[in-house]
Amino acid sequence: MMNIKNVAVVLLCLLFGCAHAQEGKTLMLKLEVSDSRYTLLDAWVLSRAFPASKSVDQASEGALNWNITSPSGEILAKGIIPDPQIVRAHLAKADSLSFDQSRLEKSTVIIRVPYDKAMQKLNIERTPIIDLPSIQEKATKKSQKLEINKHDFLIVPREVK
Repeated sequence: MMNIKNVAVVLLCLLFGCAHAQEGKTLMLKLEVSDSRYTLLDAWVLSRAFPASKSVDQASEGALNWNITSPSGEILAKGIIPDPQIVRAHLAKADSLSFDQSRLEKSTVIIRVPYDKAMQKLNIERTPIIDLPSIQEKATKKSQKLEINKHDFLIVPREVK
């Protein structure tokens, strides 16, 4: 007979897609993102399984499309992260709430996936960002796409117990 704790763990794993990784390890990848520049700051493996990072279904403007491949090029994990440089917030203004967003110069994001020893390379590509001109520039300039680069990083994780 299952106790309440076991039932809760099973339900959480079903909700977050971690049922296949209960006995495994977790790969953590820490990235710094600044427009079209990415830096892999750290990579480590945790000795227990945690749910994979949440991924969105569709890439919107500025989203990071990532995948992790094996030495043969097989995709072992993939996902989409909404633009990590956008901060969205609800602001209280005169007895009402308004939605606002701002763009950070750079941000840090962590990708968490069930670990596989064959994981060798992290590939990142950003969905194009449209640089919208200000009101004064609208009369003289058209909007343009900012240059977006694809980056590949060799994964050499450290083991954390």
